[in-house]
Amino acid sequence: MEVVRISSDCISIALDLALEVFMEYEAPVYSQEGIDEFKSFIDANRVNSKLSFYGAYEVAELVGMIAIRDYQHISLFFIKTAYQRKGIGRLIFNRVREDYEKQIFTVNSSPYAVDIYKRLGFMPISAERITNGIKYTPMVLLESERLRLKRYEIDDFKAVYSIFSNPDTMKHYPHAFSKEETINWINRNIKRYDDDGFGLWPVVLKSSGEVIGDCGITMQNINGEMLPEIGYHIHEQYQGMGYASEAARLCIDYAFHSLNIPALYSYMKYTNVPSCRVAEKCGMSLIDEYNGICGFIKLLMFLSMHTTLPVYT
Repeated sequence: MEVVRISSDCISIALDLALEVFMEYEAPVYSQEGIDEFKSFIDANRVNSKLSFYGAYEVAELVGMIAIRDYQHISLFFIKTAYQRKGIGRLIFNRVREDYEKQIFTVNSSPYAVDIYKRLGFMPISAERITNGIKYTPMVLLESERLRLKRYEIDDFKAVYSIFSNPDTMKHYPHAFSKEETINWINRNIKRYDDDGFGLWPVVLKSSGEVIGDCGITMQNINGEMLPEIGYHIHEQYQGMGYASEAARLCIDYAFHSLNIPALYSYMKYTNVPSCRVAEKCGMSLIDEYNGICGFIKLLMFLSMHTTLPVYT
């Protein structure tokens, strides 16, 4: 099995494969409007397509394909029926990943493919939607060299409670979390996924699968104004190893290039020097100081999508 970039003169063959598999597996649960919308997308890409195509070939036969558009969004991903459940989809996707430095990929998954994308490391970022008759679930894969971000689930309670109940980890918060507060934290972020399309995500060490904290984007009331904030919380045991800045930069890239959020903020207690250093390492600058809850002075950091980020080390 060989996986290669598909040349422009073979794109129509790849599109034919996509349409064939779509009609077999997806069309039966779509309205006619959705079917027509998909066919129009296929036809529009037969001439002057701006997608990047990759294909898996068995000898000279194209048996699977994927098409990527700007900012690493998967537009098409189909495997011929006879070659499904043989690891070919993962083989194609891994080949695509070799061509991209940043391991941030988005997709609007069909109902049939949601579990397939989950096995590839993607997570849903909101509930299923319907646009022009097309049913889809927005999903994202967020990975760095050492970390992977995942969707919060109630099953994460044990790992998360060990982090947020730790007095050293929470020394810049009013207090460490109780079990009830930890459950509320998880549920609040699950609700954010559906309400906002983002939230805090558990940070997972790729080497061990261990949850070591969380990081993400939330809407926060900062000095009386609702602003998108980049937040990060890493277990005391893993602090000082660059995990917070590595996860934060992943979320910053996603916010700017996939969510089109023009600017991000971060705020912290003035005594939280490590958090401030993480923000600075991610390219953020101090723009304000104000009195927060309980009279503590808060530092407000800012980063625009037009800022050139420092090289990560």
